[in-house]
Amino acid sequence: MGKHYVPQFYLKGFSVAGEPSSIWLYDKHTGRVALAAIDKVAQQVAFYPDEVEEWLTEEIEKPANAVLDKMRRRVTIAPDDKRHLCDYMAVMLTRVPKGRERIKAHFPQAMENVFRRTEAQLARRMSERPDLAPQLERMLLALKVWRAEYERLVRQRAERHFARPPLWPQPCSALNTMTWRILVCDGGSTLITSDNPVFYFERWGFASRNSEVSFPISKDVALWAGWTKGRDMSYWQARKQDFMEFNCRTASAAMRFLFGPVKENWVLRVAKKARPSLGRLTWE
Repeated sequence: MGKHYVPQFYLKGFSVAGEPSSIWLYDKHTGRVALAAIDKVAQQVAFYPDEVEEWLTEEIEKPANAVLDKMRRRVTIAPDDKRHLCDYMAVMLTRVPKGRERIKAHFPQAMENVFRRTEAQLARRMSERPDLAPQLERMLLALKVWRAEYERLVRQRAERHFARPPLWPQPCSALNTMTWRILVCDGGSTLITSDNPVFYFERWGFASRNSEVSFPISKDVALWAGWTKGRDMSYWQARKQDFMEFNCRTASAAMRFLFGPVKENWVLRVAKKARPSLGRLTWE
């Protein structure tokens, strides 16, 4: 059994009716659709050390599981509940495979920008001052050594992130300050989730007035967070278009796998769109 990067308790909110241990799995890479056991999906061998799995279970998942259970039962949640779920979502952003990809993408780009600018400055200086060429060439050689050492330190830092997913402070703080609306639907529409279930618009991040976060809680409950006025942590009856938008966001953000309570033909079709049309949700 591997380490779950999406918790089993969370996935059980999207289980098949009458089969609480089963869920429909969609693989956007291969097109495979299958009924799968929840304990066999969203996990990978040696994804985390045992002590990190224990930390995730005790410090992050257990406090949030009680909140997820309240929301699934439409029970009012308190400020402490909100903080627990903020931590849960912030860690979810970094514990999933997509979170690792974000870290991998960020470090090399930052490194490349620094060294590219320095090399360009040295090359320009050599063309301007040929008499300094020997000294500048030694500096270029030293830069290569520094670069190799920097790459080693970056790899070490990335490995620390991978070993224990960080609690990303910016989204955690923003989520705790945003207004939450808990959307419920009692028939006609069902929600899906994925291997990257916390959605936000990357072009806006978390601090813009246009920022929105959506997080499916179960097959019929979803969390929306944004910078809008209104009563916080309130339950709202979802419109059909709300759940459609949530599902499109979830499908587009999935790295590879999606999960749901029923077999739907549209899931993979939406997930494979190169440029999905996603909109912001508005409230009256």
